[in-house]
Amino acid sequence: MKRLLKPPPKLEEPPEIPWVRLSDIYELFGYPTYAAAKKAVVDGRFPIYTFRLANSSVADKAIVRAFFLDHREEALKKLAEDELP
Repeated sequence: MKRLLKPPPKLEEPPEIPWVRLSDIYELFGYPTYAAAKKAVVDGRFPIYTFRLANSSVADKAIVRAFFLDHREEALKKLAEDELP
């Protein structure tokens, strides 16, 4: 019998994971421990949106990137206006 479907092409690299674990990024947001960051998430004080995925708290990489790009733009504007200390 003739095979009708071709096997999918092999990927050279695995696909990029679109999220990052909270345990990997909490220090970037100024939290000293993972437990403190988790408490901030539960209390609604963590600065970006996070969600649960397979028993882990995670954040979308695009949201993390946008958060820091926004802060960068604000800092550059203040620097241009000589408002930074």
